[in-house]
Amino acid sequence: MFHTNEHINKMNRKDNKTKLIGRSLDLLERAIDAFKRETKLQVDKGRLQVNIAEKLVDATLQIEGANRTIEYFVEIKPEITDATIGKLTHQFAGTPGRWLVVTRYVPTYLARRMKDLNIQFMDTAGNAYLNEKPLLVFIHGNKSEAGFVKQKDDRAWGPAGTKTTFALLCNKGLVTAPYREIAAAADVALGTGLDPSSSILGGRGCSEQNDTLSQT
Repeated sequence: MFHTNEHINKMNRKDNKTKLIGRSLDLLERAIDAFKRETKLQVDKGRLQVNIAEKLVDATLQIEGANRTIEYFVEIKPEITDATIGKLTHQFAGTPGRWLVVTRYVPTYLARRMKDLNIQFMDTAGNAYLNEKPLLVFIHGNKSEAGFVKQKDDRAWGPAGTKTTFALLCNKGLVTAPYREIAAAADVALGTGLDPSSSILGGRGCSEQNDTLSQT
């Protein structure tokens, strides 16, 4: 029974990884196109789902250097954060091979940190760091792709949002009041506490008309 469950778990992990590649393959191809556009270097996508040292690698890439072709093992990460970088540093240290992180966007401050840690990467905006002789590439500062919009910050549960919510709960008539009246009742600065699309109103949908909130 133990061996059967172990086998099922391995199969599930493999299925999940296959689905990940299916979702991320477009990201990989867009990153390759951006890198080629910025560097004019030849890049070829190799094998997918490769087992290296008992680790399933997302893909391999071959990049043409000055006098040799360099093969990279690709780790696809849709998003890069400080925490992600820490995990990648540990992960790559314990696995042989040339690793390349492919992601949607790396801002300049993270690009510099990855360079300092020698974590090679490329993103869909054309930013990249590769350091494998004779290849040395460091591109940063390109803006994220059009269409990639950071999730809007919902201020409903910030200090001003909390005060506004309390005021609305205490006086339901404020829902249809002008912004200025709501802000005054909640004792917050105008514009900081309530947004027409905010979850303060429970996502019921609001429209702004003549500085007045009306339920729709």
